[in-house]
Amino acid sequence: MAAEDRRNRNEQIKEALDPAKKPPGKLTRLVANMEWALEEKAGVEDIVEYESRLNYVLPKYDDVVVCTYDLAKFDAALNDGILLSPES
Repeated sequence: MAAEDRRNRNEQIKEALDPAKKPPGKLTRLVANMEWALEEKAGVEDIVEYESRLNYVLPKYDDVVVCTYDLAKFDAALNDGILLSPES
């Protein structure tokens, strides 16, 4: 994922979670299928950086965000770095 795409994606997530854009007391439940990271595309190797940046964004919101990984498809070393986020 290119740097600009990562910034755009983070901005999209912030917008989706923005409490000012939801009725009072309502939360967003966001589920992201992370298999895009297995595609042969430029920037995919930066997934750990992308997930790390999200760790700074997501705690600012009360919403539930789940990134799903098929453990049979992801390398164990990658799993160790991503799945153990500070909010786990």
